[in-house]
Amino acid sequence: MENWQESSKFIIWIIYILVAVILIGFFIIQLIRKNFIQEIERKREIAMLEEKHFQEMLDRHVKTQEIERERIGSDLHDAVSNRLNIILMKLRSTDKVQNIEEDLIETIQTVRRIAHDLNPPMIEKLPMQVLVFSQFDRLASNYHIVKWNSESVSEPWKVEYKIQLIRVVQELVNNIIKHANATEVDIKLRETKNRLCLIVKDNGVGIGSDMEGMGFQNIENRLFIINGKFKVKSAQNKGTKIIILLQR
Repeated sequence: MENWQESSKFIIWIIYILVAVILIGFFIIQLIRKNFIQEIERKREIAMLEEKHFQEMLDRHVKTQEIERERIGSDLHDAVSNRLNIILMKLRSTDKVQNIEEDLIETIQTVRRIAHDLNPPMIEKLPMQVLVFSQFDRLASNYHIVKWNSESVSEPWKVEYKIQLIRVVQELVNNIIKHANATEVDIKLRETKNRLCLIVKDNGVGIGSDMEGMGFQNIENRLFIINGKFKVKSAQNKGTKIIILLQR
């Protein structure tokens, strides 16, 4: 009788153990299933974010191209077409050849500048500081320019970084010429292994409430493409400081 009772208890304990094992296995399977579903959802969210980021980058790139086309068209119309019309009028009025020659030389220089802005020479081989500082050369005759550079770079910047930053600097130079009414411009460029900081400061009238004509949306779009950011500090009659940060 005792043997039978012991056997019965042994069987009951085996059943308890089997039930416990089944329950533990069930919870483990559910936990693995939950983690698997969460991982799929996480990957799906990452894919959606990457697609959204790519689409936003593409949209900004297209907008930037359109703005660039408008700027080139404006330069060609204002700087070249108008100058050629003046030369034509002088030819019709039999003006002095010397004056016409000066106008032609100036027009050729303007065309060269536009071509240079579109495709800076030696862009792959020249370091970033040379490309950036050269964009301010057109200010040298009318502004006091101060340049400062600090470099500790292990490898050159990629061409796409150079192109976009040059376009941004060109926009800043145009703003200084058209809006700043300044006499001094300070340029500071600091490069490290993974970062670049560019500060452009003028002593002009500052930026008013009308920001649209300053090309800041174009600057933001270009920097977004290369993982860059910028900040504007300005006060009335106290000049403007633009801080640009790039991350490799």
